[in-house]
Amino acid sequence: MFREPKNIFESQYQLFTLTGRGIKQTTIYAPRTSELEQLTGLPYIVTLALETRDAIAPRLRSAISFAGNSVVYVLTEVIGRGIGLIGRGVIKGLGNVWVDPGKYKRDRQQR
Repeated sequence: MFREPKNIFESQYQLFTLTGRGIKQTTIYAPRTSELEQLTGLPYIVTLALETRDAIAPRLRSAISFAGNSVVYVLTEVIGRGIGLIGRGVIKGLGNVWVDPGKYKRDRQQR
């Protein structure tokens, strides 16, 4: 039911050939515009759906790729840099808190 409209849309014929190993299915290309014009009902709808999918797919793929690249950019550049700045601040704060025990004893003895 769906194979015939697809073959008509893609201008293909399915042929069966006899080989040394048995029967083999072969696809050949030939224009089928007259058959395409005669389609009605469900086969016609399937053919239109295939044509719509082929027309929309590249644009949709491009839009999804752009959105994905945007998310990667935001995560790496904006959030990643923010986390880096926070990490640097924490390390700097810990560096200021760290007191050399020997220095503390020397300061007390001098008083």
